[in-house]
Amino acid sequence: MKIAVDIDGVLTNVEQFQFNYGSRFFMSKYDKTIKNPNAYSLSDMFNANEHQELEFWEENLENYDTKEPARAFASDVIDELKTLGHEIIIMTARCGDFDYNEEKNNHMKQITKNWLLKNNISYDEIIFTPKEKLELCIENKIDLMIEDKASHVMKISKIMPVLCFDAKYNQECFGENIIRVYSWYDVLSKIKSNNLNEPSYKIK
Repeated sequence: MKIAVDIDGVLTNVEQFQFNYGSRFFMSKYDKTIKNPNAYSLSDMFNANEHQELEFWEENLENYDTKEPARAFASDVIDELKTLGHEIIIMTARCGDFDYNEEKNNHMKQITKNWLLKNNISYDEIIFTPKEKLELCIENKIDLMIEDKASHVMKISKIMPVLCFDAKYNQECFGENIIRVYSWYDVLSKIKSNNLNEPSYKIK
């Protein structure tokens, strides 16, 4: 199978990073605490405005992108998946905000590749994209997506299986092609079970 793997929220626990670093930032600068722990964005989580959320990421993004550890056993499981003959495609929306700035775009790409190397994450190809992931899954003939963002999970699952990495912000995601996973060894178990549907666009 060709398996597409998201980074933020799948290879990393971005939710916990936002809880930890967001609490420190918004409390110390704006006296704000967590208002909605089930939110995806920091502005919704802390009842902050767009400028304050941007300020947080300007202060914390590079720290997150360089130092946040990979989820436990992500490297081991991906290595085993490759040993079993699966192809791993890293598919991330990182750099999407920097399309207007080639220097920032290239800097973020290099940081991401360095992080993958540092955390021993093997892959066959990496795709940086601001585009909808559903479109890319079809273009790249993906068989299975591992994703956490609710909007991506719901759209992609309409035509192919999605392993939805559990988070507070994606609890509304359910459906025939949505399989919830809680750890990287749970990912391995679900893939080895062979109970995944064939992507509808591949069925003639």
